[in-house]
Amino acid sequence: CDWSSDVCSSDLDAAAVAGTLLFCTTGAHKPELDAARIIVKTAADGDAQTTKTYQYIDLWSRYTTWGNTPPPVEGDSAVISEGQLVVVDYSPPRFHLVIVMGHVKFDDSIDIDFDCTYIMVNYGRFTVGTPETPYLKKATITLHGDRLVPEIPVHGSKVIALRHGAIDMHGEKRTPTHTQLAATAPAAAASITVKGPVDWRIGEFIVVTPTDYEFTDAEHRMITGVSPADGQAATVTLQLEFPLNNLHYGERQCFGTPEVCVDEIAEVGLLTRNVVVKGDKNTMRLGFGGTMFLMPMGETEDKYARLSYVEFAQVGQQFIVGRYPVHFHVTHAANTSYVNGTAVHESLNRAFSIHGVHNNTYVNNVAYDIKGHAFFIEDGSEKFNTIDNNLVSVVKTSTSNLNTDITPANFWMVSMTNRITNNHAAGGHAYGFWISPFHPHSTGPSGSKDECPATHPLWKMEGNTAHSNRKYGLNIFQFWWPKRTQDECNFGGVDEQAVIQNHLSYKNHIHGVTLGNQEVGSVGSVIFDGLTSADNGRVHPDSAARSEER
Repeated sequence: CDWSSDVCSSDLDAAAVAGTLLFCTTGAHKPELDAARIIVKTAADGDAQTTKTYQYIDLWSRYTTWGNTPPPVEGDSAVISEGQLVVVDYSPPRFHLVIVMGHVKFDDSIDIDFDCTYIMVNYGRFTVGTPETPYLKKATITLHGDRLVPEIPVHGSKVIALRHGAIDMHGEKRTPTHTQLAATAPAAAASITVKGPVDWRIGEFIVVTPTDYEFTDAEHRMITGVSPADGQAATVTLQLEFPLNNLHYGERQCFGTPEVCVDEIAEVGLLTRNVVVKGDKNTMRLGFGGTMFLMPMGETEDKYARLSYVEFAQVGQQFIVGRYPVHFHVTHAANTSYVNGTAVHESLNRAFSIHGVHNNTYVNNVAYDIKGHAFFIEDGSEKFNTIDNNLVSVVKTSTSNLNTDITPANFWMVSMTNRITNNHAAGGHAYGFWISPFHPHSTGPSGSKDECPATHPLWKMEGNTAHSNRKYGLNIFQFWWPKRTQDECNFGGVDEQAVIQNHLSYKNHIHGVTLGNQEVGSVGSVIFDGLTSADNGRVHPDSAARSEER
């Protein structure tokens, strides 16, 4: 039979080929990014059923991939041309710039280290695992460079950049990415008991969040033992590399008469993933780490950035606006993109930037040791994004970007037509959640005078927890007057009640919740349903229930 494009032809009848092995001879090399379906045609009975596909693949290690010359060597740059699929089949030397206009894919049967200064995906694809077939080996992308390295316009340096294309990075699924203590862990404890089941392993790293007033009580440890070994039990004991320095509550705390009980229980987050993007060894000394700058520019099947179960470490670049670990930048509708199950830690500049983006999804992520706002909704134009079941802990003050980063929030939100549910703001220099809609209109490159975030209605905010923050658990400041969608920018229009449901704030220094400010702020029709605010007020002992909580 002959194979050409997507057809494998034969003049045999169906009976003659049934149960046999059919060989197809390929035609000339035809560059294609997608695998072609093979159709077996019989003389008498039409097309035979097949699920097989065929695609021409070049291996990074082969001379034929590079025009019968050796593969790129240390310090070289490489271009993957349009229509070319190149599989990285070994750990190559450190490169300068890799431009992907075709498709680069990591061989998922081996461990790979990939070092460079820039990866620029420009109308191409970059794949480390897929949603259907996650990468199960160890893949580490290390981004190199200092502040003197030239920037790619808009996208920066020391960067994985995407413009008009697709990135797939999918590590081994981890269940769960964060859990809670099942019992109180006293100071000096060499082990902790967590709610299971968990699939966490010896040699992996976790963070145990604070349950007192100081966010610095969070503790980072390596797991040295798991019992039961497979972690498949209602409670699981984790042995730690070093004993804990602080007490972490694992039971409900009860107050008053009649008694009210509150879940003041430490979260435990998993920081380790098998697919890693990280800065080089000089990152923390220079304040200049790796970044991802993502502009897929569309919502079609070939334009997206899909990230799941990826670890980002020693990332972000101080004193440079827009240089964040995971930065979606003015890509507008992002229905086909998502960031799920990732871990960001040791970040010098934020964790997740949601900038001029709609319909994106951020679920089950962990962020730890972050400078500046961790989750960062940027211009006020962003709508219909889902931010669900994420854990953030240890958010530190930063003088790198906005004035508001001096008093950073775990979650900073300037547009509330988004879904903010079941998140944990577990300790930071100022606020757990900061609702701060811009007024009178949205700003920045996606801003418009016809977009007024201070009037945006709430999509959904429910089931969130804020604790161990040095100011407020939830702060609404400076303005928010939610209106009907049709009354956007009509500040005298019809109110639409924003109902914040089942919020929990505890062990925050000042207030559990505060709305506006009598002198310089104003909040409209905002209602709390099922609010629990307890054990707040280290600075002001009476402030667990202030008159501003209304």
